[in-house]
Amino acid sequence: MNFACNYAFPRRTVGTRNIDLSLVGEDLDFSDLARLDGELDDLLLPQKFDLNLFHTLEAGGFRYRVLQRSVVFYERES
Repeated sequence: MNFACNYAFPRRTVGTRNIDLSLVGEDLDFSDLARLDGELDDLLLPQKFDLNLFHTLEAGGFRYRVLQRSVVFYERES
């Protein structure tokens, strides 16, 4: 999996234990997303991960919220 960075962003519902991650990388597809989801699930952490591919989000709305309210969780060095 080759991603440039991940954004972690807050949920609209407070008090959930989910961690929302938006993966950035034009080469990523839904099979990469499913593989990462399985690997995170195998860790048996108390948190659940909600994943999405940033380049598949529609402009505006949710994409805007991710950019405005997120923090960079991981960024690949250039």
